[in-house]
Amino acid sequence: MVKWIIGGLIGLIVMIMVFTQIDPNLKTNSIPEDQIVSVEDGDTINIKIEGQVLHPGTYAMKTTDTINDLVTKAGGLLASADTDAINMNVTLEGRELVYIPKIAGYSESCVIDNTVAKVNINTASAEELATISGISLSLGNAIVTYREENGPFQTLEEIQNVSGIGEKTYEKIRDYITLK
Repeated sequence: MVKWIIGGLIGLIVMIMVFTQIDPNLKTNSIPEDQIVSVEDGDTINIKIEGQVLHPGTYAMKTTDTINDLVTKAGGLLASADTDAINMNVTLEGRELVYIPKIAGYSESCVIDNTVAKVNINTASAEELATISGISLSLGNAIVTYREENGPFQTLEEIQNVSGIGEKTYEKIRDYITLK
């Protein structure tokens, strides 16, 4: 019985060693010799690039180079790279690592509702203005009164001149108002 237990443990250890050697997701901390570069002058820095590029590694780059230049030197992006998640025109100065992420597993990362009906603050009645979240009927009446006394609004920001509409209220309603 003891022989079976010892044999099983040895077999388990051998299997673990074999599987760790053939695991494609196993990451090592060592950098291949052909990818190690040295700094030659003050304008050159070593930048490591990881993620969805053809040849991840460490490259000697100028501080004025961009992430796009580094990606090009690393062989380009893989088809699975999320190009919307990174600004390729950012310079490399002050960076040690650039990571290119994988496209998320869902089809849309952000849904923007372009169907928001905007209310024209130069023609709307107090009742129409009150349909905007953050504007009450009395505030709608104040907007109409201001418009009648001072003429049509020239800019959206001018609505802040109406008593009761400050910067915070303006920030809340500005996406729902228009001059046209």
